Amino acid sequence: MKIRHIIIAGAIALVASLIMSMPFTQRLEKTSLDTLFWLRHTLQQNFPGLIASEKESDVVILAIDEETYQQPGFVETPRVMWTPQYAEVISSIMQGGAKVFAFDIVLPTSVESRFKGYDKAFLRTLYKYGRSGKLVLGKVQHFGKPVKPYPGHSFAVGNEKNIRLLNLGNHSRDDDGIIRDLPLWFDQGNRTDPSMAVELAARASNEKVKFVRNKPLIINGYNVPVTSDNTMLINFNTQPDFIPSYSLADIYACSQKGNTDYFKRHFKNKVVILGAVLGLEDRKKAASHLANSREGLNVPERCILPYDANKYASTEIRDDISGVYIHAQAINNILHKNALTETPAITYALLSFPLALAVALFTLLLTPVRLIVAVFASVVLWIILVVINFNQGLVLPLIDPIIAAAITLSATLGFRFIVADKDKRIIKRAFGLYLEPAVIDQMMKEGDSPELGGEERELTVWFSDIAGFTSISEKLDPQQLVDFLNQYFDAMTRIVKEHGGFVDKYVGDAIIAVFGAPQHDPQHALHAVESAIACDKRLKQLKDSFNLPGGLNVSARIGINTGMMLVGNIGSSNRLNYTIIGDAVNLAARLEGVNKMYGTSIIASDTSIQQCGNKISVRELDTVRVKGKATPTTIYEPLHTEMANNQDLLQHFATALGNYRLRDFKTAYEQFKQLAQQGDLVSEKFSLRARAYIENPPASDWDTVNTLDSK
Repeated sequence: MKIRHIIIAGAIALVASLIMSMPFTQRLEKTSLDTLFWLRHTLQQNFPGLIASEKESDVVILAIDEETYQQPGFVETPRVMWTPQYAEVISSIMQGGAKVFAFDIVLPTSVESRFKGYDKAFLRTLYKYGRSGKLVLGKVQHFGKPVKPYPGHSFAVGNEKNIRLLNLGNHSRDDDGIIRDLPLWFDQGNRTDPSMAVELAARASNEKVKFVRNKPLIINGYNVPVTSDNTMLINFNTQPDFIPSYSLADIYACSQKGNTDYFKRHFKNKVVILGAVLGLEDRKKAASHLANSREGLNVPERCILPYDANKYASTEIRDDISGVYIHAQAINNILHKNALTETPAITYALLSFPLALAVALFTLLLTPVRLIVAVFASVVLWIILVVINFNQGLVLPLIDPIIAAAITLSATLGFRFIVADKDKRIIKRAFGLYLEPAVIDQMMKEGDSPELGGEERELTVWFSDIAGFTSISEKLDPQQLVDFLNQYFDAMTRIVKEHGGFVDKYVGDAIIAVFGAPQHDPQHALHAVESAIACDKRLKQLKDSFNLPGGLNVSARIGINTGMMLVGNIGSSNRLNYTIIGDAVNLAARLEGVNKMYGTSIIASDTSIQQCGNKISVRELDTVRVKGKATPTTIYEPLHTEMANNQDLLQHFATALGNYRLRDFKTAYEQFKQLAQQGDLVSEKFSLRARAYIENPPASDWDTVNTLDSK
């Protein structure tokens, strides 16, 4: 791979990353956040740093639900006249040890003006807990005008110091209608007021909120992460009913019964928010909308009224939640110190670039299949990295880098096809006619054209020759002979390639096959022997398809040897040939001819068989000294399955060969003769040799080596 290609690929990745950091991609940030909640919810695992796996909710909901409208004390009573019930419930909850009570509803009217004294108990409750800092009323800013509590209620609670805005989406980030963050404070003319969630978290921590421009907001030692527009990203816990919800009707009935133990068990040290949990009223779509669960899956213990299963009978999973839960989630985030921290938009290019660069390099270097695997693995690893950081409270871009990687992939593929692979296509066209595809692939991988020279490497080579080819060629006209050889070469070459070798050359009817080059193959000897056996078997299957005249039969002899040899581009500057030379090559050629002396189809040297281990079956034939070599070589016959299973014959042959080497030629002769009668040609050859030694014994210094005088 050329350096300039890598630089161009890096530039493509950089441009793609910069594109994904442009302002028009901001909508993807929101989609990424929503998707992260879905991923975390879908994986159904507990991750470090999530309140779901560490703590229970510090906030509980006192729910004005459908059940409330159907129970005594509320049924057929206008909601504006529920203040006595509110007063009784608030008193019981606060006596049970709640830290602070808040209204997520606004009470703008009262019947007090018509029915004097109707709100007396409620006003006393507001006064008692409001003036002590344990009760907060809600208001809403609506089209420039606030919707405030009834003046009498406001006065009782202590006016504005105990009234906070409930607005959730009054800022630019909610332009798609989905709540992902919460305002931390609101400008109220000459003062700055904290939002309801911040106020309640501070009071639960026994602190007062102080806002200083350009200073961090700190509550209970926690530096609340603030976004660029003074909001806090909410870390929604999507466990079913993580924030406990208590029906107002049941809690009212519990208060009337005076069950103080229940209030202590469920409300002690809690932030309690009264809010509407209805099917239609105050429903919001939050960032967790892709990960919501069916409501009513984890309902807390009831006090008096039995749980109405029909209330949650529907299996529908809604994509919106009651607004009170958004406040509750934000309070939990502050108290548990696990709100989300947003990654600055300026860093998006820096975060997208590593993934895009990796994809660019993969596209340049890998084959299509490996490229698909590598890109898929990279995207999965990026998703895992983002999810891990998300579970630690840091929001990294999820979708932007993946899209940047997709852009990089497309652009780099185009560059590779048009520019980077141009030289490779030239090499393939120039040398495809006389070089093996494996050799061409190696050359393209290295990016070099063939040159003179090579390397010394241990390889395995086999030579093959058609037995009786002269007789066959004499009975065929030239076209028939060419057709026969083409059919024969095609079948044998396919097998060689299937076993990882390549055909060096065809010489007449001979085939020279090499294993272990150009690609390194640590099992080249085994693959060579296996291919020879497969070729011999295939040739027997094809004997009828050659359509040779006169009942001619086709068989081949193969000699195999393993050793050090020179391999590489050898020839002249005008014509190169990727081939092999060396003494080990010559021995393989000699062994091919040795088959004629033993009646075998395949003979392999000891160096080849030793590297095969016990993965093939062989029988030792002899130790020979071929013409032109002083060092003897032990030769073996690789066996087909049928012969390998004939253990009786092989054992008797080994015994006969042992007697032969011990100069007990008479016994060996009888044994070889018996095996020859079973059709074993090798035994027949040895029986003739043993009988010759009976008549003319070898010299006393005979070393059992069979010296061959011919090639």
